[in-house]
Amino acid sequence: MSSNSADEADFDLKEQDRFLPIANVARIMKKSLPENAKIAKEAKECVQECVSEFISFITSEYPFFFNQS
Repeated sequence: MSSNSADEADFDLKEQDRFLPIANVARIMKKSLPENAKIAKEAKECVQECVSEFISFITSEYPFFFNQS
């Protein structure tokens, strides 16, 4: 096994480790909708992925934003 493969294994995250919990995402979505509204599973998963990607992006840009002196 090459060292490159070992490095890739360190960064190979499971989906559950990359994304926010779907229950939390669904709860936040439900708060902004009428009580009788239903949310499709695909919609929850889409928002979950988008929110998680946004948080990841903001986190990765944080050092560049605050190191500008």
